Amino acid sequence: MANNSPIQRQGGAAMVEFSATVMIFFVLVFAIFEFSLLMMNLARINEVSRDLARIAIVHDPVCDVFNGGCPTGALSCPGGAEIAVTLDEVDTSCGNTPETTGCLLLTAAKRQISSIDASQVQVAYACSAAGAENRPQLIPLITVGLINVRHSLIFPDFLGLSAEITMPSFDTSRLGEDLYMEHQ
Repeated sequence: MANNSPIQRQGGAAMVEFSATVMIFFVLVFAIFEFSLLMMNLARINEVSRDLARIAIVHDPVCDVFNGGCPTGALSCPGGAEIAVTLDEVDTSCGNTPETTGCLLLTAAKRQISSIDASQVQVAYACSAAGAENRPQLIPLITVGLINVRHSLIFPDFLGLSAEITMPSFDTSRLGEDLYMEHQ
């Protein structure tokens, strides 16, 4: 006579429940891992924009903002419109002495985010009321932004799916250096 106890009849059900639970667990673990990578990249992009702003304030502008050497015109202070350019609109050639500010910015950005290109780095110059009253040129407010930076998701690639997320733009604004001294 066959042993048909209720415990033996439920052995298959336990295997099905276990496999469903394990699948949900692994999806949850992979989602946590993917979210962690995304947050790490957000922090990295934020830090890169801050680094680029520091470089931009201590070097010459990427284009001649006060004399109309930028593709979008000249900065006229006070009250002038902001001058914004992406690095693909200005000189980013390296190897010159001294290095161009565009080259320094793009090299610093690529050092931390290798997939970034010149069209994704934007530098803006605006008027500020900072500095000495008799200073020949006002100190510009410099904003460096990273735009259209993409994050590739890792786990959809395992399934043969290509999935990318466009990150929000990250901007960092700082006042330019004021090294002007009145000669006495």
